[in-house]
Amino acid sequence: MAEFKATAEMGSAFSKYPEMSALLLRMQGRVHEIDGFNTNAAGHDEIGNAYFETVDPPTKGLLKMLGQVSKIAEKAGHNGQTAAKLFTRTDDDLASGV
Repeated sequence: MAEFKATAEMGSAFSKYPEMSALLLRMQGRVHEIDGFNTNAAGHDEIGNAYFETVDPPTKGLLKMLGQVSKIAEKAGHNGQTAAKLFTRTDDDLASGV
């Protein structure tokens, strides 16, 4: 019979994902804060409007990407922890002959 073993590292490999998710959300907040500074500093004259036409689309894209990656990291961490628990339970069942 083939031996199935969940590695001890599997659970810990996913343990930092919630922290990464939170860090990405903080980054998103900082980018939003910087965007606010830019909005106040650039003004709304012709030069300011030209600046915003250049800067707004990638800034919005960056904000959206950071939010999406944060959600993915959070889900990956949760799902990885769940998988590690299932594998460990399977190891335990196999070891006990269930």
